[in-house]
Amino acid sequence: MKTIQYTVDLGVLGEIDLQVEYNYSPMVPGRYSGPPEDCYPDEPPEVEILRVRCDSLLISGPMEILLASALDDDESFLEAVESIEQDD
Repeated sequence: MKTIQYTVDLGVLGEIDLQVEYNYSPMVPGRYSGPPEDCYPDEPPEVEILRVRCDSLLISGPMEILLASALDDDESFLEAVESIEQDD
């Protein structure tokens, strides 16, 4: 489990600075050569959001669902996480 500082844009609600605790699974390359029964597609990278905090306060309930959904839909969040993971 790691934590990232991230700013998410909530549209008319404005931007909010978050601390996001997550687990990361990197992309697993597929196999495309050899017998068909041994082939499989790429598995994309995956970020599992564990906790979301704002100003050290744990966010829960509907607001947690809203923020987790916004982060899941935000390609730059995945890029930020991948950047951190590649540096390790």
